[in-house]
Amino acid sequence: MGQNRIEAMMNGRPDWCISRQRTWGVPITFFTHKETGELHPNTLELMETAAQKNR
Repeated sequence: MGQNRIEAMMNGRPDWCISRQRTWGVPITFFTHKETGELHPNTLELMETAAQKNR
């Protein structure tokens, strides 16, 4: 009874933002320009490559 209820809650809930999906205490790495603070132009590709290597 309780397991079915928890499974139903988990199956119907939306994904959390990336900061909640990571392991707590592990910083999220971003590559930024030191002077402007702009993200590296290939940020999405770098994150996807890292994600593929960690699956």
